[in-house]
Amino acid sequence: MKGIENIGVESLLNGLNPLNERDWEIRMRNILKLGRIETERRRQSQEKLVEFISDGTIVLALIEVVITDSQWQVRMAAAQVLGLMEATFAVGVLGDAAKVARIEDGEFSFEVRRTAIYALGNIGGDDALKIISQLLGREREEGGSESLRSVCVATLRPFGEEAYVELCRCADPDFEKAPHIRKSAIMILGGITFTNSGNKTHSLDRLCDSLKEPDVTIRNAAAYSLGEIGDTRAIGALESALSAIHEHEGETIRAALEKLRSRRDARSQARSLPEFGEAPPERTRIGQ
Repeated sequence: MKGIENIGVESLLNGLNPLNERDWEIRMRNILKLGRIETERRRQSQEKLVEFISDGTIVLALIEVVITDSQWQVRMAAAQVLGLMEATFAVGVLGDAAKVARIEDGEFSFEVRRTAIYALGNIGGDDALKIISQLLGREREEGGSESLRSVCVATLRPFGEEAYVELCRCADPDFEKAPHIRKSAIMILGGITFTNSGNKTHSLDRLCDSLKEPDVTIRNAAAYSLGEIGDTRAIGALESALSAIHEHEGETIRAALEKLRSRRDARSQARSLPEFGEAPPERTRIGQ
């Protein structure tokens, strides 16, 4: 069976070369088949509790496609499969594909770049995060595509706490002017489970500053995220924000406040309980 599978893989790999297969739709289907083969190999390894080690042949072939194929649909399929394969070796090539719009792609260059960015997010790691952050900075400084920046921010979600600095920057109106991108960054911050207290404090400060923005959608996003993070240090900022707005605008802020106050009260009650092994305080009967 292994020999038959290898013959099939070899045939598919040969079918990625435009000199062997001129029909771009067939080349694209070959890429998707190779992705399914690699995914199945990974699944079988997981079932056997064996570490999956790819021989790299498929990855190298798909990297070559991303670099050289003239058809944007084929390059996009290769980038997508590399992301699903979590091919760390492909991060640099995917970064180049994300940064550069090829003239021959015309109006579809955005589709290729977006797919490469999502692939980087799926692969993860420090190098992928660095590339996405650099791309965000460049697009912001050069007044580039808001849509591309929006994709970059959405891709930061799986990085979690590792991306908090870039997310705080994207939530800051001094750096990012597009409200929908700031809102996206704020919402992602609210979903992070922080393990470092300094990172958490930095993020709380950014969210509390966002409560002061004139845009009600930004304020509501910040309030929601503060409620999700659950740090009671944000109660004062939420109370100030609630007092500064119209009554009908405060539903989200009130909900966040209620959640944080409940947590504060629960902690206060927990601290008042006797230690294990300590006698509880004597109760006074009603009427005494």
